[in-house]
Formats: sequence, structure tokens, C-alpha cells
Amino acid sequence: MEHSNVRPCLSATVRPDGAESTPGNTQARRPDPDYLLLGQRVRVRLRGGQEVVGQLVGLSRYNLVIVATQGRMVVYKHAVDWLVPEPTEKGR
Repeated sequence: MEHSNVRPCLSATVRPDGAESTPGNTQARRPDPDYLLLGQRVRVRLRGGQEVVGQLVGLSRYNLVIVATQGRMVVYKHAVDWLVPEPTEKGR
């Protein structure tokens, strides 16, 4: 039994530079702004009001990996109000 309205699933992949590519899609998506902060010290405000300060060491489409004084943590992006670079001692 064949279904004429069934189409193959096209999976998207996210490249290390943050651009997303799908099979047959020649136009790459612009990298997310949070990729510009990768490797930097950041301050993150969570929806519950807590703030986390640490180094942004990894990220994906749905979460951030931050190394803070409390240790390494995974923060889901939907729980973030804002994310800003933390000034260094030289920049103060």
C-alpha cells in the first residue's frame, strides 16, 4: 500500500559555526548570536531570577554549557532571559 502524500523526512544538521544546513538547501542559515560569545566569560539571567556567571564552553540549538564556580552546568535556552559578556578585569 503506497501513500502519495508521504514525503521523506529531511533532517537538519547544525555545523560548528552555528549555521544550519538541510539536504537540498544550498542557503546556509546565519549563525546564532550566542556563537559569538563561545569561549568568553558570560553572565546569564535565568527566568527564575537567578544569575550564573561563568565561561561559555559549549552550546547547541537548545542548550548552553557553562563552567561556573558551582561546576559545569547545562542551561536550557528556553530558561534564559538574557545572556551578556562579562567584562574582564582589564575592561573595568
